[in-house]
Amino acid sequence: MTLTKPLTPSEHYARLILTAWYKRDFTELHAGLNRDPLLGSEPRTLAERERIDLIKDLAHHLEMWEQSEQQEDAANLSAALRLTHQIARWDERPAPSA
Repeated sequence: MTLTKPLTPSEHYARLILTAWYKRDFTELHAGLNRDPLLGSEPRTLAERERIDLIKDLAHHLEMWEQSEQQEDAANLSAALRLTHQIARWDERPAPSA
């Protein structure tokens, strides 16, 4: 699929989080949580800032799910991944490792 418009900072950020998740690189996932995706970029709309906050919340959920010994909340994990994919405009995705 060819993108018709450039990715926004929130879309880049969502892709960074998804890439770390699917690589099972939790150091990178944790680093992504502490990163400011708007740093050094032009001022963004309130909606873009809200998407970034949402992605941070979703990434935190992924991190907490991975750290959970029970890992019993598969429905919430699946929903977090689907929403992150939608924000990232990432149609081609590997099967969740849940």
